Amino acid sequence: MKTRKIGITILILLILKGFMAGNKQETIKKARIIIINDFEKGIIWNSLDNRSGVFQKEPSYCWPDMGMNKSYKKKLVETSGHYLILDYDKKEEGGPYDQGGWCGWYTLLKTEDDKYLNLTGFNYLRFFIKKTGDEDFTIGLADKKWDLIGDSVKIEGPIEDFIVKRYKTGWIEIKIPFSEFSGLDFSRMAAFAIIFLPSRGKLFIDNLIVGFDPALGTVDEE
Repeated sequence: MKTRKIGITILILLILKGFMAGNKQETIKKARIIIINDFEKGIIWNSLDNRSGVFQKEPSYCWPDMGMNKSYKKKLVETSGHYLILDYDKKEEGGPYDQGGWCGWYTLLKTEDDKYLNLTGFNYLRFFIKKTGDEDFTIGLADKKWDLIGDSVKIEGPIEDFIVKRYKTGWIEIKIPFSEFSGLDFSRMAAFAIIFLPSRGKLFIDNLIVGFDPALGTVDEE
């Protein structure tokens, strides 16, 4: 009888262990994120140890700088300690084809030796911005194909369509499903970019991540 009780106890413990392990894996899956850039490494390097920088063509320009939150929480809620400041002026005319040139900011997802980032386990992009005026921009993502072309796939519609929350501090949380970037091969991702549209201003950016949200479903691979 004693041996039988011990056997039943062991069986119950094994079942509970399996149940807890399953729940743990599901929790990890639901909470899965990659920090692309929290700007704690400065302007040049992102959190993946890949390069970041601005691109510009006269007469437009974009100048990067860093800001510091005097009080912050490192919990990926709102902002972290440092954030990026982009002081820019995107002209409407002049330059190549009289279209005002171009300007913006990029951060690489691939390494310097062209090892592309596999994001097939993720389905959204999230970051925080703070506007100081009427800053206007769009978001682009590039996979290997678009990287070789030197361009990116942009979202359709204004960035305001993807606002999740506005904070009292002025920060705005943006969340963009990967499904908004049609035709990308998410197993070989190259870069993220902010491309400014005709406007003049100063934009703050922080906590750029990719994550997995079960409610968004999966992204069809090309």
